[in-house]
Amino acid sequence: ELVGISFERIIVKKKGGSVVPAPSSASRLPESKKEDDSVRRLQAMRAAVGASGEETPPEDFVPPGAKGKAKKGQPEEVRRPTLRDIVPPPHASATPPPSTAAAVRRPSVPPIPRGESDSRGVPLSPPSTETVVVPPREPPTSQGRISVLPSVMVDIDEEVGSLVTRFLERPDDERLLGELLRLGSGAIPSVMRDFPGPTSIEPQATDGELPPVASVSPRLRLLVELRRVALAPVLGRLDSSDERERFWATLLLTELPYAEAVAPLIPRFLDESRRIRRAARLAGISLSRLYGGDLARHVQAIISSQNARREDRLELMRVLVDLRIEVSVPTFIEALGSSDRSESEIAELALGDLTMQDYGRDAKKWTLWWGQNSSRHRVEWLIDALVHDDERTREKAGDELKNVSKEYFGYYADLPRRERERAQARYREWWQVEGRHRFGR
Repeated sequence: ELVGISFERIIVKKKGGSVVPAPSSASRLPESKKEDDSVRRLQAMRAAVGASGEETPPEDFVPPGAKGKAKKGQPEEVRRPTLRDIVPPPHASATPPPSTAAAVRRPSVPPIPRGESDSRGVPLSPPSTETVVVPPREPPTSQGRISVLPSVMVDIDEEVGSLVTRFLERPDDERLLGELLRLGSGAIPSVMRDFPGPTSIEPQATDGELPPVASVSPRLRLLVELRRVALAPVLGRLDSSDERERFWATLLLTELPYAEAVAPLIPRFLDESRRIRRAARLAGISLSRLYGGDLARHVQAIISSQNARREDRLELMRVLVDLRIEVSVPTFIEALGSSDRSESEIAELALGDLTMQDYGRDAKKWTLWWGQNSSRHRVEWLIDALVHDDERTREKAGDELKNVSKEYFGYYADLPRRERERAQARYREWWQVEGRHRFGR
């Protein structure tokens, strides 16, 4: 409105360096042309930004009420106001914009001067050539638990389940196995749904050597093939109330020897089921090859605990004997002086089997031996024992060395000493060239 009054009062024209008064009302421009001229001038003012950052009007614009004294013979000099003099700053309004159900697309219209408001007092800003106004929306209200899953999710779950079912029926189909392995974690829910499922055997505690776990069931084979992806769901079944689930989950760790499995495995060493305790020891042997130190520390913490039951301490000492972990030697040396006769007996036997040496219950001799050999690998201890004075010790050391190295070199415990020394030299050479690299030393 202010702009309209301004152009009604004054229209400045440059003509020969003089200021010409606005024509009378009889000769005024038509309303439409006047509006177009106003729009063009305001656009020019917005485009003319000075170095100070303020917008300035064009040179031939004279605002209403501008006064100034011109020098003699020169037109009256007019002060050029900034846009702030013409258009007041926009004011905030507490009235929220109207809510609509969808976005409104408005056609191109001439720019609206800054600071103007609509009929409700809402500030208007200059629209672009085409403006999409998206009204504010209130957040959706809680609908509770969704009872029906989206059809796409349901279809995918059903498709994966169908793929697993076909593989269980045709476990020799490598194409199906490949598709499930590509799915990775996406296949886990369907694979674990009926865990462990049917198996070709159901081992007992008194059975002999167990077959590889992947060979007794297509489902278990798939979990073995999935490797680390299957670890978390398998660990989740270690504490199952179902004895069969606990057993197969524990035995699966023989094929999934990851560091994350060490701590969850410890309670299974003390499981009420004998066959689970046996499976736990097999899993512990597998884990000890890579994480023997961590495994021994967890077990030793329970043995040293004042709150541990005597039966649990004795059982865990036997576990350490079976695991053959070098760092458990100090635990057994300490147990030699235990007032519990059973503990001291287990410690003496453990030290003999672990080190292939025989110092009885002499803690000082064991401590001295440990100081000289703690930095060496246990395989080296076995090689040392190949010429031990006790034939039974030589036999145990030779059998275990052949088992872990898969090398024989013609060694037998009852051979003459010279031949035993020759075989021992070949084992030492093998250790320097290959063995220490294979066993991480």
